[in-house]
Amino acid sequence: MKQTFSRRTPLTSRGRVRKCPTSYLLFAIAGASAMASIAYGAVGDLYEADFGSGNVFRFTPAGARTTFAIGLGSPAGLAFDPEGNLFVADNSANSIIKITPAGTKSTFATGLNLPFGLAFDINGNLYEADEGSGSVFKFTPTGAKTTFATGLSSPAGLAFDGSGNLFVSNFTAARIDKITPNGARTTFATGLSFPNGLYFSSSGNLLECDSGSGNIFSFTAAGTRTTLASGFVQNPGVIIDAAGNAYVTQNAAGTITKISTTGVRTTFAAGLFNPQYLALEPLPHASPVVTTSLATLIASFSATLNGSLNPRGSTTTVDFQYGLTTSYGSTTPVQTQTGNTLRPISANISGLLASHVYHFRIVAHNAGGTSFGSDRTFTTLSAIGPPVVTTNPATFIASFSATLNALLDPHGLTTTVHFQYGPTTSYGLTTAPHSHTGNTYLHISANISGLMADHVYHFRIVASNSAGTRFGSDKTFSTP
Repeated sequence: MKQTFSRRTPLTSRGRVRKCPTSYLLFAIAGASAMASIAYGAVGDLYEADFGSGNVFRFTPAGARTTFAIGLGSPAGLAFDPEGNLFVADNSANSIIKITPAGTKSTFATGLNLPFGLAFDINGNLYEADEGSGSVFKFTPTGAKTTFATGLSSPAGLAFDGSGNLFVSNFTAARIDKITPNGARTTFATGLSFPNGLYFSSSGNLLECDSGSGNIFSFTAAGTRTTLASGFVQNPGVIIDAAGNAYVTQNAAGTITKISTTGVRTTFAAGLFNPQYLALEPLPHASPVVTTSLATLIASFSATLNGSLNPRGSTTTVDFQYGLTTSYGSTTPVQTQTGNTLRPISANISGLLASHVYHFRIVAHNAGGTSFGSDRTFTTLSAIGPPVVTTNPATFIASFSATLNALLDPHGLTTTVHFQYGPTTSYGLTTAPHSHTGNTYLHISANISGLMADHVYHFRIVASNSAGTRFGSDKTFSTP
């Protein structure tokens, strides 16, 4: 006999097929980037939106249950933000509730139409699947609402991939849509049966709760589908913990099933009332690691500021503060970085005063805190003066030819520039001279030919203006 799925009738003791947790999204957001807190449980605790009772329950990895939140209407989607706040889609109250790490509850958004799935992007914006209106709404961290997508068919689960694409399950249209960051929408998968929750595994595959068929399907980035698990009844939600164990809610049975990495199934929790969505207590955040490095390409009115950053696993914003004192006063445009590796950060600044000392430092912020690099200084060049030159490595080296490279700041005066080159530091050969003006660094290059194969060549840049002549350092290259 074909199962009948009701989405509008009142709840009964038989249960009700609803959506999958978008808190599963938690792990699709830059690798579980939410902060743990004392008010919440330990890292790895499982949260469940109990649609029928109006509660949010918390489970330890061993299955011990406590009540985390009560008094909700019909809690559905769950998602942690980068600051460790838990957001709950209250379906019957048409609202989203925010619960701080200290346990304070407030209304984040109202006036929705059967909200279900929730997901955070890497910039901390919250997305909500509005089942009743067929829309996906986007909320900034301060709560400003815009419409991200319309014309969907009972949107349920939401999940972001590593490239920032949003995947949406259309419960009544039996398909999954993919929406790029700029809003372009395509059909990712069809032929499903009441698709509910979506969750990205650590391998980058999209998991889908196919609540009509009782399956968990796995999709590669190209859309190839395989069956990860089967034999469930009205399964709205799935999530995978750090050890690789999967947890699946079964609506009518009022249970959460745990599937080990070897495929062994056990009942993790029972006696629930229409369990829907799941979230895992996220890893605690660590503040970013930063180092201020020396400024480079210092000219009369501009410079390049440099530093290094390790985001330490969290979405991190980084910029430079700079100015004439350690009060700084100016900042560079904000850059966003993710990951767990050290990487160089640089920013070009202009509009400086000639012959002045400037202070600067790198500043980075994530959910773990704000880190400041040490203060460094540089002195801008005078408005005019002798040229500034740097010999750079040769490129396009062939048996009989090569390209010579350098940097030049004309330093406010008309400057002629050329390269000297030859088999010794006496050089003997020069490239054609060129004239340049201005106060910024220019890339200078010259192609040379008529070389001898299998020989070492020396070269340097030479620049002259009315204030003097400057020679770049000697560099070498070998022809093959």
